[in-house]
Amino acid sequence: QQQQQFVGTPTDQPPQQQQQQQDMQQHTEQQGTGPQQPQQQEGAANFPSVQKQQPEDIDVDAQQPAAQGEPPVVEFGPYLSRQPVRVYTGHTEDILDVSWSAGGFILTASVDKSVRLWHVSQPECLREFWHTDFVTSVQFHPLDAQRFVSGSIDGKIRVWSITENAVLATAQLHQDMVTAVAFSLNGGRVLAGTMRGRCRFYELADRKLEYVAQVDVRNQRGAHASGKKVTGICAVPGQPQQFLITTNDSRLRLLEGYGQILKFKGHRNISTQVRAGISADGNEVVCGSDDGWVYVWQSGAGGAATAGPSGYQQNRGAQQQQQTGGKNAAYQAFQAHEINVPITAVACAPAAAYDGRLSVLGGSTTASAVGMVADGQLASVAEGVPFGQPSAATARSRVQHLLVSGAFNGAIRVHELL
Repeated sequence: QQQQQFVGTPTDQPPQQQQQQQDMQQHTEQQGTGPQQPQQQEGAANFPSVQKQQPEDIDVDAQQPAAQGEPPVVEFGPYLSRQPVRVYTGHTEDILDVSWSAGGFILTASVDKSVRLWHVSQPECLREFWHTDFVTSVQFHPLDAQRFVSGSIDGKIRVWSITENAVLATAQLHQDMVTAVAFSLNGGRVLAGTMRGRCRFYELADRKLEYVAQVDVRNQRGAHASGKKVTGICAVPGQPQQFLITTNDSRLRLLEGYGQILKFKGHRNISTQVRAGISADGNEVVCGSDDGWVYVWQSGAGGAATAGPSGYQQNRGAQQQQQTGGKNAAYQAFQAHEINVPITAVACAPAAAYDGRLSVLGGSTTASAVGMVADGQLASVAEGVPFGQPSAATARSRVQHLLVSGAFNGAIRVHELL
């Protein structure tokens, strides 16, 4: 009965919810009306085993050498293959969110009112999970890849069973829309962000979502005191009580329990569905921006801005100021995409992707090549080293962090942090 309640044709909605739906349509810039919802498709009873497929890596050194006096051309770099491993088709409208499992399964949430399940070893969609309205967010359970949570602008939070192909638990928000969802590190709690700038906490147990608390994610005064849309929720690695919240008021807020302990600022996020990320060790917070820049914050830095090397900016200050004011305005930033092209997602690559690698910006790379690479595929924000001016310190540097950024125009770029 639960499945029939949530998997079917859209139902009539009250005028207030219709107005909220129009607001979301403006955010997603959808044109036209959505397609007619097809019948629920049955997925395979047994999921395929993981078959690792290694993309054909590009050996930069093996590329055709440049003519004498000309900088070498790096088309894809050492991290991206020339051809994608898979190209999936099936959604009929924009995809708003993607979630990966450790076993190679992928969930995609779309404006076409569906969540779809894929696997890297299979070319076709495995299952479809239909909702009554746009699906804004989706995430696998951190310990059980057979379950996931989804959020929709119909105001419902749904926890699904993939094997049962049914809804296990639901929670309904009244007069608000779900714009972001996430699990806690142990999967025992579900967090939901809303259009009105609230973050709600639920306990997940016995196939029920029990409401626990609500936090208003907003400023105490000023233009954003009424609260802005929550665009991302991220559990902090190694900190089971901490969550990083991204909102449309150009702020990131670090919550511990139900209280705010730190606020990150410097980027610009007014109306885009931007989501911040955290490195695996929890030491770096990264986020895109509406201005085409990537911002990186570290704990223990705060204070007034100072001029940085050409190509990126730095904000520095004393740790005491950060602890006193509860704000972290200390950041490193670099232009990762074209100016004023919003960067909607930035992710820290796992260490296995770059561990022990020498930087492509060092070694025999010429000064002009570094400048070309920084403006194109790869950008270094090595402290104290301006773009286009390699030094002895960076000549043999190894990559310390690797960032991947995605922009609103569809471009994906890889960035080294030395």
